[in-house]
Amino acid sequence: MSASRKERREAARKRAEELRAETARREKRARTITILSTVAGLTVLAVLIMVIVAQGSKSPMEAVEHQPRNVVDGKVQFGDVDNADVEAIVFSDYMCPHCNTFETVNGADLKELADTDGVVVSYYPVSYLDAASQGTRYSTRSSNAAMCVADLAKDSFVEFHESVFANQPAQNTPGLPDDELVELAIAAGAPESVRECIVDGEFNDYVSAISQHASVEHEVTGTPTSIINGVQDRDMNLNWSEPGALKAAVLDELN
Repeated sequence: MSASRKERREAARKRAEELRAETARREKRARTITILSTVAGLTVLAVLIMVIVAQGSKSPMEAVEHQPRNVVDGKVQFGDVDNADVEAIVFSDYMCPHCNTFETVNGADLKELADTDGVVVSYYPVSYLDAASQGTRYSTRSSNAAMCVADLAKDSFVEFHESVFANQPAQNTPGLPDDELVELAIAAGAPESVRECIVDGEFNDYVSAISQHASVEHEVTGTPTSIINGVQDRDMNLNWSEPGALKAAVLDELN
């Protein structure tokens, strides 16, 4: 017996209600998923923002994960580090001819000062003249080599520093090849393992950070620059090209 019209309408009504209820359930699930996804996305975004802010608050050198041992804020220090009354900082680029002159005039005095009670001498290699080496980034490569020596054999650093200047290439040439930097490092007393460090450019990022730090934190605009107890040579009218002038300025601060 066929269903009456009334029964068919009632069945259609119930089916419509069921469809509306199912649609409502689906929409509720969709809203829940959307809300949870949004919350998760905001959480991830918040974490990313925190990481970015934390990174932004770091200095260029703090942001570099791999750093050489025996180096403090980009400086390789010698002398009375724990009880120093005077710090003499020297900023050098191994491609800079004036830095070579600075080393010739003041190198021996700096070593004597490092043996003086109350004085610390800090060597600070930078890489401002990468553009002057025909694309080989010699300033970075040579400063990286200096960091490798400091990392593996700090006591050999000064001798390496001197030998790199003694063998300084002319500006606008490719500079010394890595193998020759390795030879100079080993001759200065670094172990054979320095080869891998130099060839791989292990501290290239750190050298770049050092150079940024020198410009931003110490207002270094060129090399050579020396700073004695926070005052640049130019601000104390110090003529570093005059033999003995830098040493005298340091000893005056000591007294």
